[in-house]
Amino acid sequence: MGTITAQEALAIGLNWILAPVVDVNNNPDNPVINVRAFGETVEAVSELAIAFLQGTQQHPILTCAKHFPGHGDTAVDSHLTLPTLPHTIDRLEQIELPPFVAAVRSNVDAVMSAHLKISAIDAQYPATLSRSILTDLLRHQLGFDGLIVTDALVMGAIANEYGANEAPVLAIEAGADILMMPLDPEGAIQAVCAAVESGRISPDRIAESLDRIWQAKQKVCAPDLSAESPHAWETLPPPPIQLDQLATPDAIALSPQSCKPRSAFIVPLQFHQADAI
Repeated sequence: MGTITAQEALAIGLNWILAPVVDVNNNPDNPVINVRAFGETVEAVSELAIAFLQGTQQHPILTCAKHFPGHGDTAVDSHLTLPTLPHTIDRLEQIELPPFVAAVRSNVDAVMSAHLKISAIDAQYPATLSRSILTDLLRHQLGFDGLIVTDALVMGAIANEYGANEAPVLAIEAGADILMMPLDPEGAIQAVCAAVESGRISPDRIAESLDRIWQAKQKVCAPDLSAESPHAWETLPPPPIQLDQLATPDAIALSPQSCKPRSAFIVPLQFHQADAI
């Protein structure tokens, strides 16, 4: 599954798969994870997540384990409102966290945060905006040094509670490297810049994220890039679309890459004066 997903993604020019989902789907009332999960037990999810990552790692593509620290046991859709997990830290260490530990040990490239609140860890902020969860737990305790990406910031759990421009700043303060789909992209950029200018966010904090992003770019760009410029990848030509990996021979025959020039299909028409309208 991982190998095929990577091949199909690369064939259409994508170099980042926002998978695997490593949530343990143990709540039958979960409206948002359900069939996206690998299973309902820690063992099944961990084993299949590792296999998925091993498959993708045969190709130059990035992966992402989600939704940290675990979105499987919720009965609320975070696209609409903010879920809360009442679990203790001991329970999280037994059920929610092990698949993420397995993914980190299997060299997953990124981890996506969950828009949910876990009061046992942070009574004030949801995971996406929580330094206790993204930095203290994920970075320090689990030892993850890859990319941390937020789930979409347009989702109601964040946008309705924390605002379009404050949420991006809080997410970076918490430890996020990439802000996914902010509600107001231009406003988010301006808010982050203002936070740096005011001293709320240090330039070193931004530099840390830039370094992680640059390392990720080096992994997926070919040929290998020198470390001279973090923007060198932008001058590379886009990868060709590999139709043979995506479509059946009959479908390929109908594609623009295989068809005759459009002029070959123009049928000359001869009109007589009597046919004029």
